[in-house]
Amino acid sequence: MQVSNEEVADFFTTLEKTLGQDAVRAVLGSHLFEFELILANLRNALELSGIQDQTLWNKARDQAMYENFLWQCDLASTEKYFGQWGLGHVYQSEQWGVNWVASLLNQEEAYSEKVLSIVLIYQDSHSLRNFSYEVVPLDTYSTRSNVFREIGGDDPLLIKLDSPESPFGEQLIWKTRDPKPWKGVTTDYYQYILFVPNAEPSSPLVD
Repeated sequence: MQVSNEEVADFFTTLEKTLGQDAVRAVLGSHLFEFELILANLRNALELSGIQDQTLWNKARDQAMYENFLWQCDLASTEKYFGQWGLGHVYQSEQWGVNWVASLLNQEEAYSEKVLSIVLIYQDSHSLRNFSYEVVPLDTYSTRSNVFREIGGDDPLLIKLDSPESPFGEQLIWKTRDPKPWKGVTTDYYQYILFVPNAEPSSPLVD
């Protein structure tokens, strides 16, 4: 049975009204927030499914991620938060026409200049293709000299980019294969690189 997006949206609206009822809120208690968060993300997913332009889709997705984060954290808190996202999401300035989630957080007064981004760069590695178990090559290292491999060999290597007089804080040296931004310096986007050679693909869960 096929259901239209409009029917799904109407169903979400009904659920939202149900969650607003005092009796339902009383039953859910402290779990109410979890239901509201899940429902909001289901609606976000529905809205994203209707966006065909890749740049607009990325903008909308990371805006939703940003709002999710703010919804779950205390802006007045001094707690530190650790997260793991895909490569582009950690860029702290606009790249490829998108303000990614780290960039949006960096613009939030409570987190301005407090976001630290570590970019994972793979070489001679493999991953599983989305929605299948097909193993495919993974190589996101943009290089001519291969200096990270020369220094670290076959072991992972963590590189700090924002040390005093670091060239990454003075120039836009772009080491990933994502499109290179047109302004700023490297550390405007990320402050560390974790170079990972020879990574094996994830092991799928099997029944």
